[in-house]
Amino acid sequence: MKTSAIIALFLAIASMVSAGAFPDSAPKCRKNFIQNDLSLPTSQIIFNDLTSGIWATTPGENVEETYVFHENGAADIFSVSAIGGSHWRSLQWAIEQQNGQANLVFIGQASAARTQFAVRQTCEGAVFTNTANASEIVLKWRPALSQENMKTIKTRLSGEWTNVTDFSQYTDQCYGHENRKGAFLRYEFREDGTLICDFGNSQEEHHEKGNWALSADGQFLLFSIKNNEETSIGLAKINGLDDHSMNLQLLMQPKYFNDFLCSEIMQLAFIK
Repeated sequence: MKTSAIIALFLAIASMVSAGAFPDSAPKCRKNFIQNDLSLPTSQIIFNDLTSGIWATTPGENVEETYVFHENGAADIFSVSAIGGSHWRSLQWAIEQQNGQANLVFIGQASAARTQFAVRQTCEGAVFTNTANASEIVLKWRPALSQENMKTIKTRLSGEWTNVTDFSQYTDQCYGHENRKGAFLRYEFREDGTLICDFGNSQEEHHEKGNWALSADGQFLLFSIKNNEETSIGLAKINGLDDHSMNLQLLMQPKYFNDFLCSEIMQLAFIK
């Protein structure tokens, strides 16, 4: 089967923090829990910790936010809602010394607005305290996949995938959406992280290029497809994957889903 591609970016991991005050005997501490390491400055300890895993918090009911800190100074923040409205943000981050304390600083991509947090590690994860208003973000740490497991998933993903979802089952939800007639979608995930996406319907076809990336826990695909000067971002949860089939749950739909398919379509099945 011939397929095309998709573009994506994603994650790296995190572990973190500064002065954590848990005794050595504290139960169920995470593997990378670091209390004191006199051989390293506090800023380096925080940096090492934040880039060692994945950080999750629940800011509201049915919502989980996941923070991934990359060593190149980029941070991905994914907000996944069980009732819709999931989104992704990309920020710059740094560890800066302020009044003798090493703090985490987020820097907006567009506005360059700065938000500063004091960081305290816990056995389960970390607490970020906003230095301006004392509000807290309580995060739980989970490990990233091993390099071997990550390589296995990426190898399975690489190649051409043809969508075999029966779009006719969405007749009621997509009533009057004529563009879904003859709709097709094909992805080609390349090993270098680039993506090709072919999509369209009985009226027209599109061939786009982009990038893709796998989340550090191997559960999510982030892809971006550039059409002229516009970049479309998509996020999907991998619900099933083997050498010949793939099932994706769309959390953030790229623009072409509404233009050529239907925004109500959230589950996609592919064959290789």
